[in-house]
Amino acid sequence: FLGCSHTHGEGHSKKHTVYTHQLCEMLGKTPLVDGNRGKGNWLLEEKLQKYRLKNATVIVQFTDIFRIQINGDGFHGDEMSRAQSEVYSDEWLSCIFVQLVERVVNLLRANHCKFLFFKWCRGVHGQARVSASTTNC
Repeated sequence: FLGCSHTHGEGHSKKHTVYTHQLCEMLGKTPLVDGNRGKGNWLLEEKLQKYRLKNATVIVQFTDIFRIQINGDGFHGDEMSRAQSEVYSDEWLSCIFVQLVERVVNLLRANHCKFLFFKWCRGVHGQARVSASTTNC
């Protein structure tokens, strides 16, 4: 599992409430979790390059497109100055995200991986539950 703090389980008082553990329980597997608090998709792509992926099962939790890296520094889009937000528009960030996903897909396919992607969205309230239909991916 690769993702942000939600993948890591931050904010959960009990391990069994984190989606990584729920899904692994359903699949009869032990979770190997690499969650990184406050980081964006760029770090996820970098980390994938360091794993032995041949025939692996990889589950990726993408963050929103506004967690970006500029000149080596990661920050959230809501921290941008007006000038930065004119350069890093929603359209530009969306395009960069799609290109990143394409690179990740190509890497995983080249290594004959089974993979599942999903995206965590800001502002989603309520509890999320992994359902049995997830195993049919």
